[in-house]
Amino acid sequence: CRTEMSNSSAAAPAELLKFVGCSEFRSRIALSILTGKPVKISSIRAKLENPGVREFEISYLRLIEQITNGTVVRISETGTVVLVRPGILTGGEFEFDCCAERGIGYYLEPLMLLGPFGKRSLSVKLTGVSNNSMDPSVEAVSYSCLPLLRRFLGRDSGSELSLERRGCHPVGGAEVRFQCPTVSKLKPLDLTQPGKIHRIRGMSFTCKVSPA
Repeated sequence: CRTEMSNSSAAAPAELLKFVGCSEFRSRIALSILTGKPVKISSIRAKLENPGVREFEISYLRLIEQITNGTVVRISETGTVVLVRPGILTGGEFEFDCCAERGIGYYLEPLMLLGPFGKRSLSVKLTGVSNNSMDPSVEAVSYSCLPLLRRFLGRDSGSELSLERRGCHPVGGAEVRFQCPTVSKLKPLDLTQPGKIHRIRGMSFTCKVSPA
C-alpha cells in the first residue's frame, strides 16, 4: 500500500489583492513586487471625464518591468483597471527615460524601496525632469531618503545618488544616476533620540539661463 501526499499550499496561486482608485498607486505595485502577491487596481479615475491611468503611471509600470523578470502587466481598454502579476526582482544596470509629466523623484522613491532586494545590484540612469512643482526634487531625495537608506544598508554600502544634468518641466533633459547594492538583511534602525539642528540650508538654481 502506498500513500501519496501533495503540498496544496505550495501549489496554490498567491492571493489576488484588490484595491480601488489611483491613490498609493506606486506603493501598491512596489509592495506587490516585494511580497510576490498579484494586485488588481480598479476604478482608476473612473468618474472623471478622462478616466484611466495616466502616461506617467504607464511609465512607472514600464520601469517595474525593467527591474524585474517575468512580471505581467495588464491594462483594460478603458485604462481604469490594472492587473499586475509580479515576477522576480532582478535589479541590474540600465537606462530609463521617465515620463516628463512627473519628476524623476516620482520614480526614485519606489526604486529606493525595491533596490536592496534585487538579485543583482541596481545601477540605473534616469532621464527626464529633475525639478517641478509636484514631486520631490532630486536634491530633496538625496538629502532625506538617501541618508535613511544608507542607515538601513550600512554607511559603506555604496548606495549613491548623483544629479549629472538638470532639466525642468516640460522639456526635461535631466540625467540622474542611482546605485544601490543588494543586502541579505536590513540593519535595525533606532530613531528614538531626536538630533540637533546644526544648520538650515537653502538652494536656488536656474536652467538654460545665462549666468550673465
